[in-house]
Amino acid sequence: MTHKVGETLRLHPTVRVVARFDREIDAHDSRLPLYAITEFMPDVRIGGSFFQLGFFGTALAEDWNRRAWLLEDWRRCGLYYAMIRARGLGRVSALPGLADPLVRYTLAPEDWASLAWV
Repeated sequence: MTHKVGETLRLHPTVRVVARFDREIDAHDSRLPLYAITEFMPDVRIGGSFFQLGFFGTALAEDWNRRAWLLEDWRRCGLYYAMIRARGLGRVSALPGLADPLVRYTLAPEDWASLAWV
């Protein structure tokens, strides 16, 4: 038997993008990029993301075979995100005998369409 903790878990599904510029931008020198596109809020927000070499490496590792070459060009790269306000809901349930809850979340069909748009 599970015990319901919450049935209204909401997330902001996010896609991350690696951009390569024609010159060095040294994104690692900034704490955070100072720009965000808020024109489409509250449904969509697009902006610059934190950039340190290790964090950049995680973006490359998602598809290392096709992205590894970018590591040599890291000073010309930046990380960006697009985040949507999702319509899907999740739930959190406590399971007897376990310390950690069971967390489930499903994107609604319109969430997939919104992520495809950004």
